[in-house]
Amino acid sequence: MNWCVAHRWITIGLMLATFALGIVGMGKVQQQFFPDSSRPEILVDVWFPEGTSFAANELTVKRIEARLMAEPG
Repeated sequence: MNWCVAHRWITIGLMLATFALGIVGMGKVQQQFFPDSSRPEILVDVWFPEGTSFAANELTVKRIEARLMAEPG
């Protein structure tokens, strides 16, 4: 640490060179390293007032599920 503080311009230069090498290196990573997501997925937030019964929650969620399952695709 003391050496880095005493030679701050060398340290800064080395850090910038490392950063530049990282950017260049990311260009070499194959695109399949980050695979496409092929899972059809949908998230729905359903909010109920506090104290709503479980049966009412389940009924509403089942209606939402049925509606989504009726959609094409």
